[in-house]
Amino acid sequence: PNSENYEAVKTIVSDDSRVNYCIDTAYGNSIGLKWEKGISETSMEANVYSDFSKAEMYVTDGRNPKTGHEIAISTKMADELHKGLGDYLEIYLGGEKKANMLIVGLFQSYDDLGVVCRLTASAYTDNDYDFNYNNISVYLKDSSQTNQFISDMKEKVSGDGKVIKRTEQYESIMNMIADPQQKAIPIVAVLVLIIARECAGFND
Repeated sequence: PNSENYEAVKTIVSDDSRVNYCIDTAYGNSIGLKWEKGISETSMEANVYSDFSKAEMYVTDGRNPKTGHEIAISTKMADELHKGLGDYLEIYLGGEKKANMLIVGLFQSYDDLGVVCRLTASAYTDNDYDFNYNNISVYLKDSSQTNQFISDMKEKVSGDGKVIKRTEQYESIMNMIADPQQKAIPIVAVLVLIIARECAGFND
């Protein structure tokens, strides 16, 4: 939560013998889009990684960005914007600095209901935009040590950060989508039964 403590927290994490490697990341950065007729989305959430080559962030087509002028976008946004691999996309960093990005990858995601893209930090720094990381992606040497590692880090990091499993992050997103749908199923089922009953000519 406090960017001034980022490097100190990263040192604590990366110095742990159970850690294979760490990747600087940032979530919650919004980028603007050039509005065109027929487009409903005027912004996207950007997932920013210092190095996608180790991030295990999969793509359906192409690859993840490597340089500051490259971008990967969700398949939902590709359909919305009528864009594909090799096309250029005009974006606005922080709503003010314009950049033309080459689309190098497409991916599927539940993040922000699919209104999301992937950028490298150099997309910001190359355009003289102030940028700070706010997350650390941690990859352990042995996944069986995950729970104990999380417990230890919660104690060491204390109020300077929140430690969660990546799967729990996506689980909360899925629950946000699935819970309203599950609540609606009984209502729809009753409506279908009522309609079927009326169509069959039954009376009370």
